[in-house]
Amino acid sequence: GINAEYGKFKIPLERIVVVDDSPVTYSKNFENAIPVRSFEGQRYDHELAILEIYLREVIASFPEEHLRRLDKIWWRREVEHILELRSMKRFLEWRSKIKEKRDK
Repeated sequence: GINAEYGKFKIPLERIVVVDDSPVTYSKNFENAIPVRSFEGQRYDHELAILEIYLREVIASFPEEHLRRLDKIWWRREVEHILELRSMKRFLEWRSKIKEKRDK
């Protein structure tokens, strides 16, 4: 990757998120970076699908002006937590339906 000068796009740095597998690419703007694993032709590479969950759930709900302060280095852990919560919610909904059927 190259070390891009994001200012040339005339977009405030607060609104830019860099997704790359090379720290060189975002070395001057680490606060904007979401590091991803390198794609090397793996058949079952799900990195971008997992990243989509993070972008939709965390980044989209975070105030734009504070985005650079968000520690994005551990984003995969955040996704694991989100998926655990979703799974727990589905389980509780299922258990509630079973209980309702049983109580009828």
